[in-house]
Amino acid sequence: MEKEGEKHKLLLKGRGYEINDIALKLNMTRQNLGYHFRKDVLDSNFKEKLYQTFPEVFTNVKQTPEIAAISELPENMQGIPMYNIPVSASIVEMYGDAKDVKVVGHLHIPGASKESFALPVHGHSMYPTLENGSWCVLRPITDVRDIEWGEIYYIEYGDYRMYKRLLKDEDEDSVILWSDNQLDQINGKPKYAAKTIKKSRIRRLCLLTDILKKPNY
Repeated sequence: MEKEGEKHKLLLKGRGYEINDIALKLNMTRQNLGYHFRKDVLDSNFKEKLYQTFPEVFTNVKQTPEIAAISELPENMQGIPMYNIPVSASIVEMYGDAKDVKVVGHLHIPGASKESFALPVHGHSMYPTLENGSWCVLRPITDVRDIEWGEIYYIEYGDYRMYKRLLKDEDEDSVILWSDNQLDQINGKPKYAAKTIKKSRIRRLCLLTDILKKPNY
């Protein structure tokens, strides 16, 4: 079950609010804010303060906290497009008009950015945070200097496309790509080892703001 604190944090991030912005508006330290966001159930006083401070994000959350998939609304109300991107797609195929790239549905998420879009998860490198078959809502980041360390991003560099948790490297020009799945091993070593790349190699970067998990039927 998704933690209530994590869900509210993702809604805020979907509207472009970073941790520093949220803490400043709430007159809290980052540490105290992180303590609340890690809770399974938010304190009523903190939640009320959150709703009063960010009404544009949480106006509809009290009535409709769940994520609803929609498909028969007018085009200007269809919400976040869900792209079924094949693994072999290039950057042109992925965001162009290639025949094998289709909008397979739309998501309506309260507080989501109009630039957001959704892509599926393939593979197990980010398990258990991201499960194979789940959908991720992503918000494009135009400047690598805006990276929020420790958060999960969709990243493209070279011939690779992947979801990774980005960690700060000692070299300010580099970034560490971390996989949450550290249980799968080969010959006693992690199957999904961390990798360090130069920031200049990143050609596309999107912040993960919400997760639509694959239902268990």
